[in-house]
Amino acid sequence: MSLKPICDLNVAKRYIAQAVPLGEDPCQFNAIWAAPGQVPNFVYEGDDPEVFSTADDAEAKARKVLFEALNARRPARQAYVPNQPGLRRAVKFLKMTGEEFAVAQAAADLTDAEIAFAWGTTPDRVVRWKSGADAVPFAMHWVLPLLKDEKNYEFVLDVAEQKTVDK
Repeated sequence: MSLKPICDLNVAKRYIAQAVPLGEDPCQFNAIWAAPGQVPNFVYEGDDPEVFSTADDAEAKARKVLFEALNARRPARQAYVPNQPGLRRAVKFLKMTGEEFAVAQAAADLTDAEIAFAWGTTPDRVVRWKSGADAVPFAMHWVLPLLKDEKNYEFVLDVAEQKTVDK
């Protein structure tokens, strides 16, 4: 099963596992699934959305795929973006591994707390990025090298400080 979004920017607000009629044919269905915050995805068989002969079969497969996605530890080295005007196909972004992130962090000479504050997250999340438990945000490919420069680092800290309030 591959992850290929089926729409632009329509992010799920709840868990979705449902059958979708395929055109006018009442005997063919696709299955879609998503967790909150994700763009809904078809259930794929190879490169094409899988076609089911009953709505029950499609919904059951969508539930299975959603269940597997929720219970899998994602290596998450790639992300798909929807087709946009001007793009002929979806593209794949290669995300950093935890090890690559740790090397880039050391090269930038930044602590977990400094990265967390600048990124607007917690030091625990940064540790999870390094361990591979959570996916490293794609932007870290360019954020960490930029933060090596003292001027950029100070700018980011100023912005973060202005946009932070005490609990």
